[in-house]
Amino acid sequence: MTDRNYTCVASAMQSSKKKPVQVGDTFTTNQGCKIKVIYYNNADDITIEFDDEHCYQTKVTACNLRRGSVRNPYFRSVYGVGFIGVGKFKIKKDGVKTIEYRVWSGMLERCYSHKCQEKRPTYKDCIVCNEWHNFQVFAEWYVNQTHYGKGYELEKDWLVNNNKIYSAETCVLAPSEINNILVGSKASKNEYPLGVSFSSRFKRFTAAVSLNNKSTHLGCFDTPEQASQAYQKAKKEYVEKVALEWQDRIDKRLFDALMARAS
Repeated sequence: MTDRNYTCVASAMQSSKKKPVQVGDTFTTNQGCKIKVIYYNNADDITIEFDDEHCYQTKVTACNLRRGSVRNPYFRSVYGVGFIGVGKFKIKKDGVKTIEYRVWSGMLERCYSHKCQEKRPTYKDCIVCNEWHNFQVFAEWYVNQTHYGKGYELEKDWLVNNNKIYSAETCVLAPSEINNILVGSKASKNEYPLGVSFSSRFKRFTAAVSLNNKSTHLGCFDTPEQASQAYQKAKKEYVEKVALEWQDRIDKRLFDALMARAS
């Protein structure tokens, strides 16, 4: 007999000395969830219902019921926000976390983990839409994307400028080659426009742009405005080039967003 079976047997023997479980009895699980017995056949066949908006029902044994070992699939166990829900999508397959779960939990981590945001402060104030708090809902959307399974990344910054919300309307799957366009596209840390800096050596303004994930020097200019114009022109030409190269391999919404930035 295993230790677990022994514990259950011992617990059952103790339970037999207590008041028998009856329909209408209430308990609190180890997760802190309230549950109520709605059907009793015998000690190994009890149906309970969780006291929340989902009213999830499941079968349990008297042993696990008294021990509180009843898990609620709607309990917000992932970063205090996400829950697994009820459906066909699993956390693991053959002992390995599924890609759907890894992408979903990573999204929640970026938005709701203080430790993550200390390292990546650009995600402060970002949120996940209520529907996507449910893993099943997110996974259904994710696997139904045209380019699911190609290693593309979940991206929230292409379709809506300055976006802070992860949702079906604001997100798209994008290859890393396209996401690299965003590298170097963040706000400048100095007083000059994006892509512009001042060269103390040449006493002129320089412009540089990230192309193919590499910094490319665009020349020296008399004013920061001239340098910025050169940067904007080179960046738009590059974005259009990449968009056309990937046109048949990306979501149309992403292609349109790229072309809009190139215009």
